[in-house]
Amino acid sequence: MILFFQTLSMKTRLVAVLVSFFLVFCVFYAFNNTPWFLVQLKQYSPDHSLPDQLFWYSPRDLHQILGAWGLVGRDFYRTTLFPLDLVFPVVYSSFFFVSLLYMLKKVNPKGAWWYLLPVLPAVGGLCDLLENLGVFTSSLLYPDRWDWLGLATGSVTTAKWGFLSLNLGLLLFLALWHWGQRMKHLLRPEP
Repeated sequence: MILFFQTLSMKTRLVAVLVSFFLVFCVFYAFNNTPWFLVQLKQYSPDHSLPDQLFWYSPRDLHQILGAWGLVGRDFYRTTLFPLDLVFPVVYSSFFFVSLLYMLKKVNPKGAWWYLLPVLPAVGGLCDLLENLGVFTSSLLYPDRWDWLGLATGSVTTAKWGFLSLNLGLLLFLALWHWGQRMKHLLRPEP
């Protein structure tokens, strides 16, 4: 598995990082700023947004959010927002995956275990997908409140934000490491 990621990192190009970043930006913009997605949901319930945007929520909080959306808001989530909310984790996980591979190629660390780091974006994306499925299922069961489902959904939301932060931190760390290597090379006196 490590050899697979090492080989893949050597084939990763900056163009792949830029294209994946552009896709993340486009999907994020479409989801948050266009009138037919999240803005529409906020019209149904101005005080409550998506549970995705919270770091943690209890089963009671999830039940209140779903109740505040109303029947029309829950139906809108299931038919319009949920499909896009399944695409976004795949897009941003791909960006982190490609970016980590590219930075590992640039840094070229000595330990082979470094090349297992691109697995982390996949785990974070999986947590996001599980969260979306939990909110979707809770919206289907709405008048009933299944506390174990709300607790599991809130927990994977926290895990998602943890992995997202970890991925950002790793990218920043690898970028600084690469910058340090370049500065060391540039400032080294010539023989």
